[in-house]
Amino acid sequence: MRKLSTLALAGALCLLLSNFSFGQLTTVDAGVCTGCESYVTATFDGCDDCVEVTSCKDLSNVVLLLCDSTEYKYDGLSGNSGTFCSPDGQDILGVWIKSGCYQSGDGPGYGYYLEGPCGSGGSSAVIATETVTEGTCSGCESEVEVTFDGCSDCVDITSCKELSNVVLLLCDGEEYKYDGLSGNTGTFCSPDGQNIVGVWVKSGCYQSGDGPGYGYWVEGPCGAGACDGSNTPACQGPSSSQTTFPSFGGSNDQFVLQGESDITATFNLMNSSGQVVYTGPVEVDESGNYVVPSFEQIGLTPGIYIYQVVGQTSVDQGNLFVD
Repeated sequence: MRKLSTLALAGALCLLLSNFSFGQLTTVDAGVCTGCESYVTATFDGCDDCVEVTSCKDLSNVVLLLCDSTEYKYDGLSGNSGTFCSPDGQDILGVWIKSGCYQSGDGPGYGYYLEGPCGSGGSSAVIATETVTEGTCSGCESEVEVTFDGCSDCVDITSCKELSNVVLLLCDGEEYKYDGLSGNTGTFCSPDGQNIVGVWVKSGCYQSGDGPGYGYWVEGPCGAGACDGSNTPACQGPSSSQTTFPSFGGSNDQFVLQGESDITATFNLMNSSGQVVYTGPVEVDESGNYVVPSFEQIGLTPGIYIYQVVGQTSVDQGNLFVD
C-alpha cells in the first residue's frame, strides 16, 4: 500500500479518499437562465460526501446540508462550476446554490435548494431509532423489546425472560443465528456489516414456526429493501477516524513498486472549481510512499482540493481538506 506524504504539513489537514465505488448518479436542476436569474444543476453520486454543481451564471455561494442536519457554506466563489465536499466526510442531503438574483429565503443569501437521493424533504435522511415490542410476559411466554438504530447492522434486545436464541435476517436474505444464550439483554450484530432487516427472538415458550426454535419476529425500519435501495438510505455522519495521509493501494501496485523509485508518477492538485493549482512529478521514497512538496511550498489557502496521482497505467484521486 502506498502513502502520499509531504515534506512538511502546513495547518490542519482532514482527508477523505475517493475509493472508486460509485453510487448511481442523480442530477437535479432548478431555475431558468433569464434576466438576473440562473439555471443550476447538482449531480449527486448516490449518497455521498461530494456534489458537482454547475450554473449558467457565476456561483456566489454553495451551502451543503449534511447528514447530521448541520450546514456548511462555501462563500466568495467564482466560476460556473465546482465540486463541493463536506468538511468531515458526512454524506450530503441537499445543497443550496446561489447564482444570480434568486433567493430561497432558507438562510442569508441562500439560493435554489436541490435535494439529493439521500435527502428527505430538506431534513436529515437518517432513519430514526425504533423500538418494537412483541409478546406478553405471562406464564411461559415472554415480552421482548428490540431497538433498531435506524437502518444499521446491530440491534439491542431485552426480554422479561432469559434469551434462548436470536436470529438476524440480513439485507441479502441470509440468516445468522446466535444460539445458547443466557441473560435477559444483549446487542447482536451482523457478522459482515450488512444491515439488519428484522430479527427473531426466542425467549420463553413462544415459537413462530418460521424456523427451528425461532421466536417472535420483529421487523426493523429498513424492511425488505435494506440492500436493494428501495428504502431511503441512512446517510453517514461525521467520520469517526480521520487519517493524516491518504493511503493508496489496489491499482497503484501495478505501476509503483516497493523500492523502485525510478518509476515515477505525476501529482496534480485542483481547487474545488476544477482549476489546476499545481502539477509536477512525485518521487517514491525507500518505503514505497509518494513524496510531494509541502502545502506551504505550493501556497495552498484553506479550502477543499482534488488531488490526482497519475501513473503509467492508472490514476488515484481523492479530496484534500486544508484548514
